[in-house]
Parts: sequence; C-alpha cells; structure tokens
Amino acid sequence: MKLKTLAGAYPALTKLASQDMPTIILYRFSKILEALEPDIRFFMNQRGKLFEKYGTLENGQYVVIEENAQKFTDELAELEDIEVETDCDKLGLPLVIPISTDVKLSYVDLCFLEGILKLEEQEE
Repeated sequence: MKLKTLAGAYPALTKLASQDMPTIILYRFSKILEALEPDIRFFMNQRGKLFEKYGTLENGQYVVIEENAQKFTDELAELEDIEVETDCDKLGLPLVIPISTDVKLSYVDLCFLEGILKLEEQEE
C-alpha cells in the first residue's frame, strides 16, 4: 500500500474510529489503527517539513512559494510513493464490517478505505 493511500484514508479512519461498533470489530479495528498509525504520523510530519521548507507562514498556514512549487511537488510525490509494509493477513485487512452495523460513512470515505475496510451483508 502506498503512503499516499494511507494518508488519504486517515480522515475516514478517524471518522470510523469515533463510531460505535460491536466490541469484536472495534478490537480488530483498533489493532489495525495501531499498526498503521506510525506510517500515517511519519507522512504527516514529513509533509509538514516540506511545507516549512518550501513555504511561508500566512494566516497560520503554510503556503508554498511559487518558485519552490515544482521542488515541493516532486518531493511530495516521492513521499507519497513510498510503499508501506503492511501484512494484510496479519492485520486482518480488509476489516469486514457487516452492513447491519450502524456506521456512518460517505461514499468518499469508502473509496479511501478500499483495501482497509469492506462492508458486507451477513448471511443468516
């Protein structure tokens, strides 16, 4: 899994983390989150350093300086392209959540969570 994919999934993961779920699903989800969090944190920190390196602080946010835009874009693409070592079998990915579980996710969330989470109907 690319670091970009993981970073893109982060908002949906945090949204899912605030949901009430059956205990067994919550336990599995917490283990997945614990395993992925260091990589997400690494990405956020490195991206922040790129903004500091190639930008200026304006109104509390970093804005990339125009003459640094290409360098910033190139280095960000290199960061995003890092392959994250995830043992899907060990992590239990994708995490299967029954559709009957009342989680609130958008279609965009589901797209970002592809490969991490799967909603399924349970057979009775």
